[in-house]
Amino acid sequence: MQIKCPACGAVASLDLLLAAEDGASEVIQIAAEMPPELWRIIVQYLALFRPKKTKLSFSRMASLLGELHPMIQNSQLERAGKLFHVPLKCWIAGIEHMLTQRDRLTLPLKTHGYLYEVLIGLDAKSIKDIEKPKTEKKPPENIAPVIAEETPKDLMSKDEARAVWQKLVRKTNVSPTQNADIDHEAKRQAAIDALERQATQK
Repeated sequence: MQIKCPACGAVASLDLLLAAEDGASEVIQIAAEMPPELWRIIVQYLALFRPKKTKLSFSRMASLLGELHPMIQNSQLERAGKLFHVPLKCWIAGIEHMLTQRDRLTLPLKTHGYLYEVLIGLDAKSIKDIEKPKTEKKPPENIAPVIAEETPKDLMSKDEARAVWQKLVRKTNVSPTQNADIDHEAKRQAAIDALERQATQK
């Protein structure tokens, strides 16, 4: 089976390429794992790395694809210490933009740096900086801890109230029991007086 590489232009047997060319099997494997709509344009993007006087080797293609493939699979891009979410549609849009700007680029490209900047500059609604997990917020140091409310000092304790009561009882020389007896005796005497009045009237 004869095939032609769209990036380097080489024509050869597929079996021969896989056996003889370093990186060829890696390129074929990555190509099989990529969405067809992306692979069709990514081979054109790889042509931007082709040297002017020589072909783009399969080992170089495998290296370039190996840098992009994990990020494309994870829909992520790491750049300048930050992690960006890049869905497939943005990878396609970014590569298509690179192809339309082919005449303005300094070729051959050396790295994916320009593509990364294009991806980051795309629609902010599609690519958002993934924030790092926030650590638990500690309470501000200037806020005093909550302290249980103390009992007002002007209130007497139970022992103090009992002592005051006993002191008042001693001053009047009448105990609470005596007070109850006096009230009972007064009621009894009043009942006797009422009976005597009724007997006199008869």
